[in-house]
Amino acid sequence: MLEEDRSADSHGNSADPLTPVSAPETQDDGVEELRFDESVVDELAALIDDGRTYAEAELAFQKARASIAGRSIGMAIGFAIVAIILLHIAFLAL
Repeated sequence: MLEEDRSADSHGNSADPLTPVSAPETQDDGVEELRFDESVVDELAALIDDGRTYAEAELAFQKARASIAGRSIGMAIGFAIVAIILLHIAFLAL
């Protein structure tokens, strides 16, 4: 009965959930080859894709923020010039 629980399923995977995903296999020439679960590779590819998407979104956000800040600086310079002109007129009126 215990032997049946430890036997491999139809995909060749062990029924024990604690077995490693990548287990070394020895080929006929004695060289060990690691087998990786394809879902891990898919997850890494998705992680890289999500990172790329995040970087593009962050870059677009920073560009928009810099654009708004640039317009604000332009408006601030314009208001400062108007303030200096009004201050000059006020001194002349005195």
